[in-house]
Amino acid sequence: MLLTTMYATGMRVGEAVHLRVADIDSRRMTILVSRGKGNKQRLVPLSQKLLTELRLFWQTHRNPVWLFPSRQPDRPLRAPAPGRTLQRAKVRAGLKRRFSTHVLRHTFATELLEAGVDLFSIQKILGHRSLSTTATYTHVRRSHLQEACQSLELLPLEQLRQVPAPAPGPRKVARRSKSAKSSAVTETPSSAPAEPA
Repeated sequence: MLLTTMYATGMRVGEAVHLRVADIDSRRMTILVSRGKGNKQRLVPLSQKLLTELRLFWQTHRNPVWLFPSRQPDRPLRAPAPGRTLQRAKVRAGLKRRFSTHVLRHTFATELLEAGVDLFSIQKILGHRSLSTTATYTHVRRSHLQEACQSLELLPLEQLRQVPAPAPGPRKVARRSKSAKSSAVTETPSSAPAEPA
C-alpha cells in the first residue's frame, strides 16, 4: 500500500513512510507531506480511489498515529523497507530491468505531464525547489512517440503524390499604349500566388 501511495502521489520514500493518519484530509482531498525534503511541508492531491484503499489498509492495523507503522507500533516504517518490497515484487513479476522506488515518483510526474498538467503545478506537487529540477521529467514515453508516428499513417500521402501539378495559364500580351509603344506588358498567370500585403 505504501508503494501504491508513492505511485499515486509522487512522494519520496522518506516522505511516504512518515505519513500520519492525521495527514489525510478527506474533506479537502489532500495529503499533508510534513516531512518533505529540507523539512518543508506541502499538500498533494488525494484521489478518491487512493482514499478508499488507504481506509481499507488502515483497518488492518488501526494505528492511531502512523499510516504505515513498523512492527513497533510507536514508530513508522523504516525507509529501506519499501525498496526491499519493490525488489521482491520485481522478481515475482519477472522484470529484468534495474529500478528503485524513485521510478514511482518519476512515472507519476511523467503521467501528469502527458495528461496536460503544467510544469509549475507539477513542481509544487513534487516539492521541487527549482523548476529546472521538474523539467528533467519532461521526456515523453517511447510508446507515446510511437502513437504519434502511427498517426502519420492516417494522412493520405499516396493521394497527395498522385495529384498532378497545375498547368500554367496562358500568357496574354496587352496592347501597346500610345505613350509606351516600345515596351510590351504581360499579365501574370492566374495561378501565381499573390504577394503578401
